[in-house]
Amino acid sequence: MWRKRSGFLIFTITMIMVLGIRMVAFAQEATVSPETTPLPTMTETPVPTMTATPLPSATPTVVPTALPTATPIPAITVENINPTQFVAGTGGTLNISGSNFSSGTTVSLNGS
Repeated sequence: MWRKRSGFLIFTITMIMVLGIRMVAFAQEATVSPETTPLPTMTETPVPTMTATPLPSATPTVVPTALPTATPIPAITVENINPTQFVAGTGGTLNISGSNFSSGTTVSLNGS
């Protein structure tokens, strides 16, 4: 039973396709004679073009800015060192007095 129905369905689809193709071919063959109806003419319309016009650019001017002035570091002046000598292997306190010392001033001792 299903074979009869599926065979009929395949036959029907095939006939529709064949007739549809023939109808399309027939429709393409039908033409209008130029004597009865004038054919529309194609006129070419120009495609609008875009032109880029550069904007007037102002010449950049360089305005110098004032650089921050560096604060000069005053020279350290040593006025007095006590004691003037140490004995090797002993400890002690070294006092250095002067001017223009800051909290970041570093003193190094070099001896021989």
